Amino acid sequence: MEVSISQAIYGLGQKLAESTSNVTDALNQILNELLVWPIRATKGYVIDAEGQKTELFGSLIHIVTQSQSTPEPLNFNADNVACVVDVRENLDVETLRTAYGQIAYAKRLKKTPAPTVPSVPLTTVTLGIIFARNATKPIESLTEELDRLNEEHPDREWTNMVVVLSKGIINYAVQFPGENVAGDFLPPAEGALKNYSPPMYVIMVIRPTRRFTFNKMCSFLMAHLMIFSPGAKLPNWDRILEDVPNEAMIVTGYQYNLSGKLLPVPRQFYNDRYILQRPFLIEDQQGNLLSTLQFIPWQDGGVILLKGKLPLDGLLIFLGKDSLKRGGVIKLPDSQISYVLPITHTDFLQMLERIQRQSNMVIKLEPSKFVIQKMMDEGTSSPFIARLFMGILRLRDVVFPDYTKRVIFDEQYNQVMEPLLNTRTASQQIAQLVAEHCSKLAKGEIGQLLCGRSYGALFEGANANWYYSNRNSIASKRNRCAAKVSDNTD
Repeated sequence: MEVSISQAIYGLGQKLAESTSNVTDALNQILNELLVWPIRATKGYVIDAEGQKTELFGSLIHIVTQSQSTPEPLNFNADNVACVVDVRENLDVETLRTAYGQIAYAKRLKKTPAPTVPSVPLTTVTLGIIFARNATKPIESLTEELDRLNEEHPDREWTNMVVVLSKGIINYAVQFPGENVAGDFLPPAEGALKNYSPPMYVIMVIRPTRRFTFNKMCSFLMAHLMIFSPGAKLPNWDRILEDVPNEAMIVTGYQYNLSGKLLPVPRQFYNDRYILQRPFLIEDQQGNLLSTLQFIPWQDGGVILLKGKLPLDGLLIFLGKDSLKRGGVIKLPDSQISYVLPITHTDFLQMLERIQRQSNMVIKLEPSKFVIQKMMDEGTSSPFIARLFMGILRLRDVVFPDYTKRVIFDEQYNQVMEPLLNTRTASQQIAQLVAEHCSKLAKGEIGQLLCGRSYGALFEGANANWYYSNRNSIASKRNRCAAKVSDNTD
């Protein structure tokens, strides 16, 4: 039976994981079994035309030239280097920080601008990968440090992928508003974002690929090499992913601003803190729905989302010339979305007014209604809420990235949750009633306790005289008994 490219790379990944030889030599040897002329994997340094030189990298994926015939390690011209791989046996937070810095320096080296070839995608960007056979820290700890390092560096210097062969991968994926995760994010070519900012979220994800980790790494690498060296006969990156698990856990998100810089998504725009404004309906004179328009705030601007049959680019002209200098439209399967535009919600409303005034179309606010109601006055410091929102619901989002499948899960899981919530509410009310009863008992509001005997609130005759002459002793004993009752209720 013929072995597929996915199975072949899977076998090489297992060979690499089980190898007892030096991880750098083993990685380069296996990569060279996959790469074709003129691309090779070699240990070496990267140097640019200005003489700037990197530290030694365990693996450089580069274009072979005639002058490179001397023994390793070599100095490789930055123009010929497609990817730098910092290779480690074990990875922890400190080695991640060191590797990230070396990759950032390699990405800063000067390169000759890519030639313009019509209809052929081409890049000169240096990809950066950190590769380790094992990790001494949980992969979640590595993502926290990676996010912190990203905030200290421009996105052109970010490490593009962290590979822990025994566990999985950290990399970035693309997601458009209202859509599922679309695929891996490759760094754009130099100057590609000079005239526009794409309306997409770049999300850091953890992929628990485990035994298929090498497949995922090679697929990502091949996709980059295909646009770095378009003529090379490389394996199809998509076929390498056959049988590879597609699950991913979202860690955090970034988005492009108007200057084309990738920045963290503002915290107030996350799902748990932000509710999208209702869309506007565009109807004809007979009341037939043509499309819906929705404004989405975005860093220092905004984007416009259209669903329906009208062309979005034809409506954007109502924004005016100044707003369209970085204008454009991306067509998605079920919607159209503008590039990031220098507009506010007020500009969007003014655009709608112009459409209403200068065309025969009717603009209406979408009439749907919903109620916002507080369910529980507690957060993840409560064990119940922590288990729910940091456990079950987070696993749900990973297992069911498709929103429609989440709805099906939620409907079935609700049959479990409702009885639990009702039982929990009843138990809290019982605990509160007991606590209030004990408090009133301790204050003497509903009786007097003295070593297990009850004294009413009213005394007559000699009993009254006895009570008032001994009330201090009674109060002291009552407080001791109340304290015992309070201890028992905890």
